[in-house]
Amino acid sequence: MEISTQTRTVARGELEDCLNVRAARAACKACANYAKVWSCPPYPAGYLRFAIPKTCPEALLIRRRAKLAPGELDGKSAAETFKLLRRDFDPHVLDIERRTPGGFALLAGSCCNCLCDSGECPRKSGLPCPTPEKLRPSLESLGFDAEKILEKFFGERFFWGERPKELTLLAAVAIRSGSACTARHCETSDGGAHSGDFARPETDFADWLNKKAQ
Repeated sequence: MEISTQTRTVARGELEDCLNVRAARAACKACANYAKVWSCPPYPAGYLRFAIPKTCPEALLIRRRAKLAPGELDGKSAAETFKLLRRDFDPHVLDIERRTPGGFALLAGSCCNCLCDSGECPRKSGLPCPTPEKLRPSLESLGFDAEKILEKFFGERFFWGERPKELTLLAAVAIRSGSACTARHCETSDGGAHSGDFARPETDFADWLNKKAQ
């Protein structure tokens, strides 16, 4: 397996152009984790207080691509390999978050950063997240079109198939005003930030997402 990682710093306005909440929510509903883990939608009102607010005019996109050798998926699914890749990728993204003052990470998929005593997220039982400090949503769960992001900022086209030749993980770290991203080889893209309701601090983002998903 050949693994490579690329980063790109983009303006919030550019990233918001990749919002497609209705389509993203429809995809989430088709997933077994929908409404069963706290990192996944639907989110209760008041639950989301992050996203990419006005204090975060930029976001660092982090793409990791794994080119698979012939037969490398034999005996296991792409989902299993994807989860194995996240064991190394998630800590890498969270390390960038820690080195970015005020940064907030959006991980590549549903939550897998805690080990609940029951072996599953307590949301199924109506209980709160036991480790909220570790809880991070994904770009898709917040309504972003990951395929569009990859094509727009990395020039990558998706080709779906049962036996893929490569797997791609996409994460991001929101960057607050005045914070210097400490990741290496960051490319800066020009672009103005949107002034729409998505960025308003008084907006209940969970409520906004749920309405846009209808």
